[in-house]
Amino acid sequence: MSSKQGVFQELAALLADVQRHFPHWSQREVVTQIRRSMAEYNQGVWELALPLNRGESSLIKDYRERFAELRRRAIIEERLDLGHVFTSIDVKQNVDVIRDAYASWAGDLGTHVLANYSRQTQSSVGEADSPAGLEDLHGDIDGDNIGRHMPKGEAIRAILAYYLGDETLMNGVTVGSRYQIFARDLGLIDRDGHFNIDREQVRFALHNRTREFIALDEINLDAHEPLKLLKDLFDTHEHDQVEILLDAALEQFLSLIAAGVERERNPLSNA
Repeated sequence: MSSKQGVFQELAALLADVQRHFPHWSQREVVTQIRRSMAEYNQGVWELALPLNRGESSLIKDYRERFAELRRRAIIEERLDLGHVFTSIDVKQNVDVIRDAYASWAGDLGTHVLANYSRQTQSSVGEADSPAGLEDLHGDIDGDNIGRHMPKGEAIRAILAYYLGDETLMNGVTVGSRYQIFARDLGLIDRDGHFNIDREQVRFALHNRTREFIALDEINLDAHEPLKLLKDLFDTHEHDQVEILLDAALEQFLSLIAAGVERERNPLSNA
């Protein structure tokens, strides 16, 4: 395929090829197999989010390599990690609505908090040196948007409609309104696009979901020895420090969403 093709057009071609090669796979299974093909989304840390959906991918080498290259290009060209997109959708279509956030934005925000807790230099949500970098969060938000609005059993159609700008399948849910859709689903803005003055209810929900991830997961912070289960951390004097870092991360996340909404609503002012 011509290298001049855009990432999303090439993604469409890859997904069509996979479906032709594996005609017995449902659209849901295609998403699962792609998620399983990425090693970092099939390790022990995912036992929490994917307890019933483990296993190796059956994708052939060619498709794995093509997706890996598309993922690399999307990070550079679109500031988007497709790995987070497919993982978020796969978890959403396979587990309950509480744990799906662990494999998406709550997991990234929680890991960001733990990273800041373990080091002296602090990063901000959305920055390149944060585990909740902009490319990862774009993938989380897109996966959440697609997973919430896709017709049942039509994950592949929904992914392509979202990224190719087809507004008919999901009533206008496309990447062009990424932040507005996410903010509206969170309850941050109303149908007319006006921000709610009181963000505390939304912030409370974000806090609880992210704190659950931190408390339940076991993270390998130093790449050598796993930290103890972090629920124990909340019974120690470090509790207040973790809460402070979490509060800061959530405020940065909400500010990032607000800025994204403003850019989408007033694209010319940001040209």
